[in-house]
Amino acid sequence: MSCVCCHTSSKTIRMQCPECGRNCVPVSLRTMLHQVCAPENRYIAGGDYAYCANRDCHIGYFSASNRIPKSSLRAFQPGQRKMLCHCFDISESAWRTALAAGRAVAMKDFVVQQTKAGLCACETRNPSGRCCLAFFNKWRTPMITESTITCPVCGHRKKEIMPDDTCQWFYECEQCHALLKPKDGDCCVFCSYGDAPCPPVQKRTSSV
Repeated sequence: MSCVCCHTSSKTIRMQCPECGRNCVPVSLRTMLHQVCAPENRYIAGGDYAYCANRDCHIGYFSASNRIPKSSLRAFQPGQRKMLCHCFDISESAWRTALAAGRAVAMKDFVVQQTKAGLCACETRNPSGRCCLAFFNKWRTPMITESTITCPVCGHRKKEIMPDDTCQWFYECEQCHALLKPKDGDCCVFCSYGDAPCPPVQKRTSSV
């Protein structure tokens, strides 16, 4: 799925960045006018431009005769977060946190719903001018296999290796010997008392 505002197409002719050699997608003048900082946006030379998404490359937009550095783009100003969804203010770090906490499905569903309703603004807010949805599945945290369980009875903490294909229902605290069970709504003791969700939950949320 792509948004209605940016009209992305897999058949788009790509242009090669003159600095890093990356194949880059064309970008509209509308996108550039919103992304290039003033007063430079008043003096954009004519021509067909493309956007270089390589963050290690200093070129932002380029044409056959002109180059505009990333330092001149609003999205790359000092203090700006690395964004995953420019329209609805979701940073890469926020997405990774949501994946680890099992909240990624709800986060992406929100973006999808707004996009379907035509409420996104990718063409002006995303420096590439393209739909942000395609980037969600590209940013996934590595599988977490260990979790530190905190006993709700005595407060004892211990790091445990989680089973990778099952949800553990019982856990006995080694200090007070309380037998822990999942809280209502949780699938296992790690999701209830650990500092990381269990692997099955991580797999489900990373497939959104």
